[in-house]
Amino acid sequence: MYYRTDMKKTLYGSGIFIILLACILLVLWIIKQCDGISCISTDQLLLRPHPTVYEHTKNTYRALYMSDFGFFRVEKQTGLSQMEADTLSKTTTMQLEGLFNVARSPYPGPLSDKITCDPLYQPNVSTYNTPLTTMTIIKSYVNDQLQYGTCIENQIAYVAHIALIFCKNRSSWYKAELFIPKTKNEDAIYITNQLDSLNSPHTTLIKLIHCR
Repeated sequence: MYYRTDMKKTLYGSGIFIILLACILLVLWIIKQCDGISCISTDQLLLRPHPTVYEHTKNTYRALYMSDFGFFRVEKQTGLSQMEADTLSKTTTMQLEGLFNVARSPYPGPLSDKITCDPLYQPNVSTYNTPLTTMTIIKSYVNDQLQYGTCIENQIAYVAHIALIFCKNRSSWYKAELFIPKTKNEDAIYITNQLDSLNSPHTTLIKLIHCR
């Protein structure tokens, strides 16, 4: 009698241990599956292997990839709530827009004492939502160092298409930036024609980069 009771306790304890172990392995597998940019679809971008990785920790990943069309830069933050991701997207957007705000000129003259940016080069922002994804889309311009804030035509080297993505099922936020050279090669022309299509350029970007 006591032997059977002890045996049941042992089997029960073993069962609990196996379940806990399975849960831990499942979590580790999910984390591994989402390593780097593996949980967003970038197949159509034809990214080359061996990116330049700036940071790779448990909750953060930042890297620069090369592609036939130009460059793809990404930042990932994991373990975020919807509210935290929304705040991060808004902050990122405000910081970018702030680079193009009207500023006082350090050398005021008779014509103007302010520095302004042609609306053509100012960021164009829109949002897109699905049950699985919240995305902010921004079109802007950068110089040859991939830096924003350029308002002079001869200093612009790349057109930047930015996607701020929150994958709700993964609790992961991405800042994905496509840099397409102003002097386009064949692959860059193909991507640009899709992004600048009259149908919906933002929908095209969402097809290029989205949550798995």
